[in-house]
Amino acid sequence: MIVTGVAAGVPFAALSPAEPRPDSPVVVAWHLLDEPRTETAFAAAVPLRDLGHAWRFYLGLPLSGSRSPEGGLESLMGGDVVLDVHWPVVSGAAAEFPAA
Repeated sequence: MIVTGVAAGVPFAALSPAEPRPDSPVVVAWHLLDEPRTETAFAAAVPLRDLGHAWRFYLGLPLSGSRSPEGGLESLMGGDVVLDVHWPVVSGAAAEFPAA
């Protein structure tokens, strides 16, 4: 079962281990900018079941999925894709990770 929520402003989907333990490790993944481009779709497509007792958290990327700008990610593609899209997505995800 996929559990969804928001932590420190970051949308997430989580999959618990079959048998949670106090020392269960945590694995964090970010979805793609192409399909599956939301945290829930990525959790469903890549459930990482073989990770044993690990909790699996799939974080939503800035500027995509539920946080897409008006007109979608495509609306940002007119200029420099690296500076206008990839940099804000990657640097934003890195900056918000500790709080999430």
